[in-house]
Amino acid sequence: MTEPEAEPDLLEEFPREGDEVILAGIEVHAHIEQENGDPKIIFTYRPTVTDRELPEVMTEFNSMIEMVCRRTVAVFPQIGFGRFYTVLKRSGGADQCWYRLGISIWDDKQDVTHEKVTDWIDPELLLADPHVAHRGKKAKAVMRRLMKEFMSEFLNAEEVGE
Repeated sequence: MTEPEAEPDLLEEFPREGDEVILAGIEVHAHIEQENGDPKIIFTYRPTVTDRELPEVMTEFNSMIEMVCRRTVAVFPQIGFGRFYTVLKRSGGADQCWYRLGISIWDDKQDVTHEKVTDWIDPELLLADPHVAHRGKKAKAVMRRLMKEFMSEFLNAEEVGE
């Protein structure tokens, strides 16, 4: 009688940073483009993990993070937007990352799963718009709430073998 083959651990497919599994992350990039002769700031949202095929669940999570970033971090007050444009112009207007939001998990010695939501804000963006720090805190809080719901579903699906 042969034993059934063990299901591979879904989390093994995810990239790692030390003991932490990087579930998802989005970088908010910005650059200046000309539109009908007028300069315009263009935001793009890029996954932090780009060197591999992503599991569907990670892609879904990145979509949630992108939505949160669009609705919080990338919503500039008029004066902050003008200052940010000046910083972008001074930097040459080239595409670069200005904000990053990431999610990681790890198991402790008692096999309890812990989540971590982290962000990074470019210091030049903070100088241009100090309120971005508050919007970043809001983004992390929203992601923590979404994460609790999502992780519950994700871990339950993994246990059921879906």
